[in-house]
Amino acid sequence: GCGKSTTARLMLRLLDPTAPGLDAKLADRFDRPTAVRAVSTRVAALTAALVASGVRRGGVCIVPALASAATLDAIVGAGLRPWLVDVDPCSWMFDPAHLRERLGEAPPPIEAIVPTCAFGRAPDMTAWAAFQRETGLPIVVDATDGFDVVMEAPVPVIVGLPSGRGVFVASQDADFIARLDAPAFSGEAGLDDWSGQRLRLATAAQRLR
Repeated sequence: GCGKSTTARLMLRLLDPTAPGLDAKLADRFDRPTAVRAVSTRVAALTAALVASGVRRGGVCIVPALASAATLDAIVGAGLRPWLVDVDPCSWMFDPAHLRERLGEAPPPIEAIVPTCAFGRAPDMTAWAAFQRETGLPIVVDATDGFDVVMEAPVPVIVGLPSGRGVFVASQDADFIARLDAPAFSGEAGLDDWSGQRLRLATAAQRLR
């Protein structure tokens, strides 16, 4: 009956590490109320996020010239053509001010922009949100390497899990997250061990500097 069905669902939640628990823990990392969905792969997450943004197949997606193969695969998977733009030599990313000058050069129709996170450095999420309002173009940030620095999601953002397996999509728009059609992450997210891993990474970075 209903009681058995409810018990079964609760048992599945306890046995399944993919979230509601995981999603809630990840959402708690953000400064403002944010919806989160853990997804199996970076490519699947970015493809699903672009589709959920309402992009039309055959259009152009603007992406930094240093975008990874996974980012480009996801853009193609959403039916878009990547158009690469040079990055700033200091930040290794592009920003709205730089991109504003290049929009007129892009082949039409422009359907989306995918800024990326370079070497763990966080893109300016507030600036990208303002640029999205200015242009009306869907923007999805690929910050797979930015787990420890992405703390807000005014535009959808893809962030890698600290275990090195799986990613999550975050957005302040809960309806956007609800529209995602992507395979759920299953496995060890690495959240419990992150504090120790973070210390090791910070120590290695200090020694490198």
